[in-house]
Amino acid sequence: MKKIYQLGMLLSAITLFYACSDNQDVPVNPDDIKPVHEGHEYVDLGFPSGALWSTEELCVNGSYFFAWGETDPRDYYTPADYTLQAGRDSTLTKYCTKAEYGLDGMIDGLMELLPEDDPVVKHWGGKWCMPNWNELKELYVGCTWQKLQNAKGETYFLGTSKYNGKEIIVPTTGAQVRDEVVHSEGGAFYWSSTLLTDSCNHVAGLAFRADEKYFRDGKRTAGHCIRPVIPGRREVLEMVDLGLPSGIKWARENLGAIRVSKPGLYYAWGETLPKVQYSFEDYKYCSATNEDGTLKTLTKYITDSQYGDVDNLTQLDGGDDVVQQTWGKGWRMPTLADVNELLDYCEQVIDTIDGVSGTTFIGPNGNKIFLPWAGTIYQGVLEYPTRGYYWSSTLGSDPKCGEGLFISEKFVMLGNGFTRCSGRCIRPVHD
Repeated sequence: MKKIYQLGMLLSAITLFYACSDNQDVPVNPDDIKPVHEGHEYVDLGFPSGALWSTEELCVNGSYFFAWGETDPRDYYTPADYTLQAGRDSTLTKYCTKAEYGLDGMIDGLMELLPEDDPVVKHWGGKWCMPNWNELKELYVGCTWQKLQNAKGETYFLGTSKYNGKEIIVPTTGAQVRDEVVHSEGGAFYWSSTLLTDSCNHVAGLAFRADEKYFRDGKRTAGHCIRPVIPGRREVLEMVDLGLPSGIKWARENLGAIRVSKPGLYYAWGETLPKVQYSFEDYKYCSATNEDGTLKTLTKYITDSQYGDVDNLTQLDGGDDVVQQTWGKGWRMPTLADVNELLDYCEQVIDTIDGVSGTTFIGPNGNKIFLPWAGTIYQGVLEYPTRGYYWSSTLGSDPKCGEGLFISEKFVMLGNGFTRCSGRCIRPVHD
């Protein structure tokens, strides 16, 4: 038995030797081994955010197309079939930031697709999800792109990372409108998870078409493709380090804006949803108004008994800070001290981006942010569009007002006479 066992071991060793010898001239390339999460391959393109991109599109039941916010594909894509509206464009039932787009004026203030409406979350699970707008921008800007053809003559786009040289392929699957697939010969259209707040019927996306690659505002009801992602540090893509002594970072864009030149959404001080009128008659913390609609009594953030029961609250609670409620951990509205630091340590320059005037703040380290002059809304009217009014989270010395930043062609200063009920822009900060 011992001899048979030894013979078996010898034969195994000989077999292993020849097996290794047969493959010794075929080295394994680590780049050919794709990492896998929940059964799906991904590529690390070395992006600053750390996002990991799927090597394939989301495909369910043989279809690559999804209406935005729907978790399953359909055979037909029209506004009448879209599940998040009641039949036409002005009847949105979810993800609406402007009353004119909502059913019966509905506003829910949602700007990012929730996990419950993300088809990637439903069908792939794990850490997979749809990419947000900043991740799509990082993919677009972080790669050099070529339009190529495979051996079958099929067109595709090849992205090569500027950071580590790894590649990602985008096939030309086109898009679907009604029951027709369009632009499949040379184009592809991709959703992000980010709503366009200035037109709630549209979503920010990325388009590959013929020899063009460009950012695209896609109609929610159309069928577009989705390239799943495993997010890294999403906040990295939102923030700018100005080199300030406190170490806080300022957001690149206003709350609700997807471009630095956009105003984003307007909010009353301490409210977490945008609205239409912005007056004390519809202000969350006003319990009564005078005959002319001006403030009579308040219910919270009161330091003067003539406006109600004094609570001496001078900083917004977390539940009343719209940035904390919408952007999450680490993000918040700036305090008065944060605004003062911005004024004290940054150079201020009048600037224009995309035809929009504003003020650029240049930090001690040379990094900068642009704040557009976007005016203020009072009683449904946009006022002073050539000036910028930005909220802080700090109550004014007069409790009917909030502190903030005032910028214009002539002034860059604190603005402590901002009536709390008026609608103003917000530029978030991150600790």
